[in-house]
Amino acid sequence: MPCHGAGRGRDFGDPAVKTWFIHNPGSGSGGTKGRRAKAMVEDWLDRHASQGHVFTTTRTLEDAERLAIEAHERGFDRVVAVGGDGTINGVLNSFFGPRGELRSSAVLGVLYTGTSPDFCRSHGIPLDVGRALDAVVADPPSVVGIPVAECDLRPSPDATFSVTRRFACCANIGIGPRLAARANAGARHRWGDFLGTFLSLLDLLRVYEPMHLDMVQDGRAFRLDAVTNVFLGLTRHVASGLQVANDLDRHPGCLYKLAISGLRIRDIPRCLAILYGGLRFRNGRPMALEYFRELSVRHPGGIAEVEFDGDPAGFLPVGIRMAEQRLPLLVPGSPDARAAA
Repeated sequence: MPCHGAGRGRDFGDPAVKTWFIHNPGSGSGGTKGRRAKAMVEDWLDRHASQGHVFTTTRTLEDAERLAIEAHERGFDRVVAVGGDGTINGVLNSFFGPRGELRSSAVLGVLYTGTSPDFCRSHGIPLDVGRALDAVVADPPSVVGIPVAECDLRPSPDATFSVTRRFACCANIGIGPRLAARANAGARHRWGDFLGTFLSLLDLLRVYEPMHLDMVQDGRAFRLDAVTNVFLGLTRHVASGLQVANDLDRHPGCLYKLAISGLRIRDIPRCLAILYGGLRFRNGRPMALEYFRELSVRHPGGIAEVEFDGDPAGFLPVGIRMAEQRLPLLVPGSPDARAAA
């Protein structure tokens, strides 16, 4: 869904166009990529000092959404996440108001400095910071509307109310939230994104106790037994090299559900080969892929977390569906540039 320019029809070459950069200095373990991105943005800001652009730094993931909301309220035209998947998700959520409406006519830009670039791989954002910055400040920019899912879930295990959060890649229920927490806690920093996550997954598979989940999928109620993980996604790339081959292009308005249940030790090598290779497979035990428009999930036996876009996000029960509004995203202007991302 291409759309060019901001919603106001404003010329992005006009000095009145404002960009707000939101930088997470801790993304990618505070490594050289983040420092390089900061230096490149500051250099660009120095050359455009009279145009009122803003550069801010976060201390927590919550800061990313708070600062981005301020950017919308102050009428900025481009809101740019400079960080990893958590920063992107916080800024992404700022685009939607309390009733699911787009909060402003701003567009989202991304300069990626994290460790697992699933969002960028899925949406054609260059991983090279210089090329990504060129895409963000292009005149005129190239903007696409990407689908986003929204979830109603509990902010804490004992909460009696739900909050609505959104994601652009994949949500996980089961082993996924524990894997994200363990990998983020240090394994990725020590071994790198792919190997750190892979080793954490192997370690968790030794001790993980599968759960039972009650689901209502497009009006059909059922129980899924002995669940290791459920992927609920919009994109092929889901986390740290894991991929789900899907046919969402043939199921407009849907998300996919990949359930892994009844997993035996001898199934693990095949499942890992499918997920790390992004391979297609026939539905059966232990893997089954389906498509849905609305899904609710409960855990009758206790507390269960939900993770999406790389970080734990809340707790079951959860209701998930496609958001009505698509997210306006800055991308490289040419198909060749996008394919090389």
